Amino acid sequence: MPFRLLHVILLIWSMAALQGCAMFTQDPARNALPESYHAAEGAHGIVLESEDQLDLFGQWWLPNESQPRAVVLLVHGTIAHSGFYAPMANYFAAQGIAVFGIDLRGWGQSQGHGRNGVIGNYDEYLLDLKSAYIEVKARFPDLPVYLQGESMGGAIVLLSQIEKTAEVDGLILNAPAVRPGLSLGPVSSPHWLSNIGLWSLAQPGKLFPNMPAFYHGKLVEHIGIGLILKEEENQQNFHNDPYATHKALPLSYFTGLQNATTRVEKGLGQITVPVLIQQGTRDVLVPVKSSEYTLEHLASEDKTLLRYEKITHATLHDRRREEIWGDILEWISARQHNPPQAVAGDPVVDNRMQPDMPNR
Repeated sequence: MPFRLLHVILLIWSMAALQGCAMFTQDPARNALPESYHAAEGAHGIVLESEDQLDLFGQWWLPNESQPRAVVLLVHGTIAHSGFYAPMANYFAAQGIAVFGIDLRGWGQSQGHGRNGVIGNYDEYLLDLKSAYIEVKARFPDLPVYLQGESMGGAIVLLSQIEKTAEVDGLILNAPAVRPGLSLGPVSSPHWLSNIGLWSLAQPGKLFPNMPAFYHGKLVEHIGIGLILKEEENQQNFHNDPYATHKALPLSYFTGLQNATTRVEKGLGQITVPVLIQQGTRDVLVPVKSSEYTLEHLASEDKTLLRYEKITHATLHDRRREEIWGDILEWISARQHNPPQAVAGDPVVDNRMQPDMPNR
């Protein structure tokens, strides 16, 4: 009798396991639309439709009393969304720069498939970016457009130029995920080891696109965010943000990232537009060497790398953020007021020091 009971239990467990595998191996269904959309502070929201009929949420931040002098088209990073950049977007709008941010499919308030981050490949994100670009050019056809991407968004921005998705006047890249890898202080994993780690996560994502890649509890989230955002207020803002991602990323997130970074590395030499790269020296996810590699291999005649001492991955959201925003505005203004040949030349690399910053 005990053996028969054990046999029944094992049979039930096996059926449940197979059902679970089927759930993760099948392409996840399209998510339902939200009952309502919510624009961030200072923004007004719109809903776009991608070429493959997904509803995408976007937001405009506009100068109050004047015609904008340029547009920044913003592509968010992993676990974030367009509204997370509202402080920077409002800062830009106050200086005469319009900002349009798009929630990529499966993030923020945009429609997707399964858990946040499920993706087949980054060509799907390029469809989202194309929809956002059409919106920007329809509204401001004669203004210069600067394409800005943070981390994952930086890889998407670079890929968009390789694939000729959007014709823009320049790129602003914040810790672009070209050669991502873990770093702790001055020690970072060698690129070959990071490649093996990313490849190892990417392969099962081809079979189990919606399966969580790792355990993700509140403690894990607090530790992880603490490595990216140092100011406690900014950490709390993230934890309280209903549109940020607070669950484990799916395996297909890494499948898409691994494919995209390979394509970007191979295609950097095709990019010729002006480029500004901003990189924290204490970034734990994208090492400084990654941005140095990106700068070196871009074909652009006008390219700048600004390295911010003691700043982590979230250059746009944490300590010294207004200084970093100001550097972006200064870079845009220089390219609006000078002909291209006046700012072209050898690559510019500058260390932004702040010796009195707390050593943490």
